[in-house]
Amino acid sequence: AVSGDDNALIVGEQAGKLGLWIRRTKYLSDAALEQQTWYHICTTWGSDSGMAIYVDGEKVGAAAEGLGKSVPSGGILVLGQEQDSLGGGFDFNQAFSGSIYNLYIFFVKLS
Repeated sequence: AVSGDDNALIVGEQAGKLGLWIRRTKYLSDAALEQQTWYHICTTWGSDSGMAIYVDGEKVGAAAEGLGKSVPSGGILVLGQEQDSLGGGFDFNQAFSGSIYNLYIFFVKLS
């Protein structure tokens, strides 16, 4: 979340599909993930190239959504819980339940 936008960057699921949200622009892939299963998930986004989602090394979707968008500095990154306000507004029903292992965040889009 950043000031004025509680959904600046989200990797999550909606209607059982893995998705990526950048500044309220949403892209849902065709990937449906089963519970109690380990996955390697990678998302990429570039304001000049759009979004892509990979599951276990296979591209499961890509879209031009997010072109021209930017995420301003000064925000708060929260793992496992969607924010409804900067640093707060947490809803138990929007919480991730599971394990996260080897989380990497890069400042450049990998290919």
